[in-house]
Amino acid sequence: MTRFCIYKCVFGDYDIVVPPRHYAADTDYIVVTENPNLPTPGWQRRVVSAEGFKSPKQANLYYRAKYHSYLGDYVASLYLDGNIHVLGNIRPLFEIFLKKDVALGLQTHPDRTSVESEIKGCIRRKKLRSSP
Repeated sequence: MTRFCIYKCVFGDYDIVVPPRHYAADTDYIVVTENPNLPTPGWQRRVVSAEGFKSPKQANLYYRAKYHSYLGDYVASLYLDGNIHVLGNIRPLFEIFLKKDVALGLQTHPDRTSVESEIKGCIRRKKLRSSP
């Protein structure tokens, strides 16, 4: 059976986890968190350590980028920000990705078209500091 995974990371109680409105067959829904008491309705909760990180945000960024290596044997996994809700069938996204036969798939940004423009936008919004 083909298996897929949709996961999100919620650290420091930053987001409220909302259950998916649609569950795709043979897909696991996982929330990665340091909080064993975080309500995760409709999602499996995977508790990880946030020790050694300077902030919940830093832990979130690490697990967001690396958690796929802890997930196990899935054909493909999809990371969603904690505030993104699953409203419909995500399976077509997996199918499109698998047909391309690539290692990483990214969604087109609605406002920016380059890494440079994203960095500038993050600096403007004070989400990132310019070079030291």
